[in-house]
Amino acid sequence: MTSLYGKIGEMISPNRVLASVIGTSKSQIEVNVPEVDVAKISVGNEAMVTLDAYGPDIVWPARVIQIYPAEKMVEGVPTYKTVVEFEKEDQRIKLGMTANLEIKNQTRENVLVMPQRAIIRKDGKKYARLLVDEKDFDNIRFANAQVLSTQEKAKYVEVEIETGLQGSNGKVEIISGLRAGDKILSE
Repeated sequence: MTSLYGKIGEMISPNRVLASVIGTSKSQIEVNVPEVDVAKISVGNEAMVTLDAYGPDIVWPARVIQIYPAEKMVEGVPTYKTVVEFEKEDQRIKLGMTANLEIKNQTRENVLVMPQRAIIRKDGKKYARLLVDEKDFDNIRFANAQVLSTQEKAKYVEVEIETGLQGSNGKVEIISGLRAGDKILSE
């Protein structure tokens, strides 16, 4: 029991709180996840939590334990209450602290990525604009590339790409169409 709001022999009205109790289970965070993101997560996903009180360098591992099925409107946006539980109890974690969390849904390592803003969309396809040295332009991979402009010893070309996972950091995975070292034109 954490607090008692009455004394022995005192008359208590039916609607008055008499005591508050904090459970002994692991600490949890309730967060409202926007509709566009809730489809990307599921129960069991790992999460990383930082608390404003301790700064961004101290990270606690956590896990999604519940996603409520009914939406709740928050500032006109449908959101879904999601409960994340800390993996281990830690005495530094206090009720009411401001938490920042990153829920991991899918991860891939050693993949090629590019900024989402650099992707051009035309006729349902995705393209990247590259700067190609004239000496490399005869490469077969540029056979179908559209030349946008020619400059001294280089050409700007547009090549079709296929994308994969999209990160919350503005980066997108490139499955095909680009290679490591390509010089991407970002507007």
